[in-house]
Amino acid sequence: AGDLTVTATNDTDIWSLSGGVAIAKSGTTSNVGIAGALSSDAIVSETKAYIGNSTVDVATLTLDANQGSEIRSLTAGGSGAEGTGGTAVAGSVSVNVVLVETEAFISLSTVTVTGGDATITADDDSKIWAIAGSGAFGGKGGYGASIAVNLIGYSNNEDVPDRPGRTQAYIDGSTLTLTSGLLKIAATTDAPDSDPRILAITASVGVSTQQMGSAGAGMISVNIIKGATEAYVKGSTVMETADPDTVSAEVTATEGSGIIAIGGAVGVGQSTGVGVAIGYNEIRTITRAYLDDADATIDGTLDVEASATAKITGV
Repeated sequence: AGDLTVTATNDTDIWSLSGGVAIAKSGTTSNVGIAGALSSDAIVSETKAYIGNSTVDVATLTLDANQGSEIRSLTAGGSGAEGTGGTAVAGSVSVNVVLVETEAFISLSTVTVTGGDATITADDDSKIWAIAGSGAFGGKGGYGASIAVNLIGYSNNEDVPDRPGRTQAYIDGSTLTLTSGLLKIAATTDAPDSDPRILAITASVGVSTQQMGSAGAGMISVNIIKGATEAYVKGSTVMETADPDTVSAEVTATEGSGIIAIGGAVGVGQSTGVGVAIGYNEIRTITRAYLDDADATIDGTLDVEASATAKITGV
């Protein structure tokens, strides 16, 4: 009956840099410079720490699943075309997707903890930080466009790849006996230090330098977080066998996702200049802490709490 620790950690990181540059310097009146950049990054993973179909007798128990995957992406296109007839076109497309499941649990097992705490925690702080931009500088015309799509989780459909991010800590179909200490079941979806889980900067610039020149710029930014954060005891028996007030239990689910999205489009033309910027940001999450069909005998305190503090800042 020693201490038992089961830990699963995923710290997958993707750093992505994509760029394209075109410069037309000929003296003809029909110079054309076209540049584009495309970046697509995805992290799809399952991270689980668990006891299943087992009988375990230990002094203390720790089940800990940690998801800390990150995508850092920079995508940019730039073009220039000299001369009175020069036309420059630049574009960039950035797509970043994180589909992760993080779970810590006891399932279909009998577990006895005789010397201290039993802790079951799942923590997801996966992030996407992405910059997408384009710049076009031409004599007769300059046209820039940028598109950025950043997704953490995708939908509430269970089928891959259309699935929400999932963070769960639970006891299901099991019996847990404690003689002292704290039972902690905690699921947390949040970035540390109040960092946003999605930080998106998207911009485009189009410039025309000639007298009758025209310029246009456009950008589209879509940033979505969809997920479920759950902590629970279901179809199980949890009991303490010691004196009153020596055992307490906490079942907590915490959701603190955040999006910061900054976007802009600038068109500067001597004759015509047009800039169009479109941004869409969404956080759709389920946060639950509960006991369901559970038999819990705890002479100390029992706290069950679900909290969600999602934030979106868009400019």
